[in-house]
Amino acid sequence: MTRLDQGKSNDMKILIADDDSVARKVLERTLSKQGYDVISVADGEAAWEIIRYGEAPPIAIIDWMMPKMDGPTLVRKLRNLNLQNYMFLILLTSKSDKEDIIHGIDAGADDYLTKPFNRGELIARLRAGTRIINLEQSLAQKNKQLEDVNRKISLQNQRMQRDLDAAAAIQKTLLPNDLPDLKNVAIDWLYKPCDELAGDIFNVFQLDEKHLGLYILDVSGHGVSAALLSVTLSRILSPQSGSVSLLKTHNKKTNEVEIVPPSMVARELNNRFVMDIESGQYFTIIYGILNTETQEFTYISAGHPGPILVTNAYTPQKLNRAGLPIGFSEDEIYREQTLQLHTGERLYFYSDGITEAMNADDQLFGREKLLKLFQNQRTKSLKDGLDIALKTVEDWSNHKLADDISVLALEAH
Repeated sequence: MTRLDQGKSNDMKILIADDDSVARKVLERTLSKQGYDVISVADGEAAWEIIRYGEAPPIAIIDWMMPKMDGPTLVRKLRNLNLQNYMFLILLTSKSDKEDIIHGIDAGADDYLTKPFNRGELIARLRAGTRIINLEQSLAQKNKQLEDVNRKISLQNQRMQRDLDAAAAIQKTLLPNDLPDLKNVAIDWLYKPCDELAGDIFNVFQLDEKHLGLYILDVSGHGVSAALLSVTLSRILSPQSGSVSLLKTHNKKTNEVEIVPPSMVARELNNRFVMDIESGQYFTIIYGILNTETQEFTYISAGHPGPILVTNAYTPQKLNRAGLPIGFSEDEIYREQTLQLHTGERLYFYSDGITEAMNADDQLFGREKLLKLFQNQRTKSLKDGLDIALKTVEDWSNHKLADDISVLALEAH
């Protein structure tokens, strides 16, 4: 075996297009000895038909001067053809002028050989072409593998998105869509999660004939973990008619079910939900009970923003928050606060997503703007006022909310 015969190709196909039968035969014999699978034609048009309608070989040696279609024209047409795999094109020419060579390369040829060709030069250039073809095929294979991976990731993302949408729909069913029908209390709310799933949750419900329970809570963080805890809390804080729960207890002496005071509810939550040191997850909450006959409202606040009281006679008041978030301290005592509501007065309970909404200049919406916003809507219905509030905050943040927004509102009639 000679040095030129080493490293033969493994049956790689080569197309020869040359109208010179002698030169074509020499090329065929030389390439066959090197292990190439040779296809030869006598003109450019025949080569075009083979490549266009058959399987395009990875390498083609194309004579410059041919009848029907010359080499540069064939090369240009092949480059405009949307081939699945790359073709390494060598122009075979007797032209030695640099401008002619530039013209051939500019048409799309990868390399060129001058006639009469040197056998060693031919084989060296073919080996270079083979390396390029192998690199192209390797790159194409890797691209295909990458496309397969991306397709699988896309399908997985679509499935995750469907799961998130389904979970979000379930979470929304926990909101108070069936509000208690009371003669002397109007209730409404708004809810705008910043992602599919929210850490905010709230509810309003009848505890008995004359007591209305309500809560609004905000779990730290976002996403699935925050949503899971909010859903768990929603279940725990849902009263079950005639049975014992976190909100009701059985008095053994009277054999009656009694309402648990807000301070005791907060204490029990604090015992059950100790803050996770590793994740740092916790939640804030306001839980209160409204006597619908006396309009007296008793509540606790565990680290949650204090409610806003809007009256007809005074400027709005932000009631102080009291107590640490749930789970911060096992010895925390949550003290109840009592508020007497009068006809026309409104109470707004909200999460800090509304006050911490930021504009393009990194300015917070803030408490003062929120107080004025609710005060300006006091002559409108609760629903219209909340709709205006949401639009105002969304406009402020350019619809780029960084946290969930929740507002629960009630009005004494």
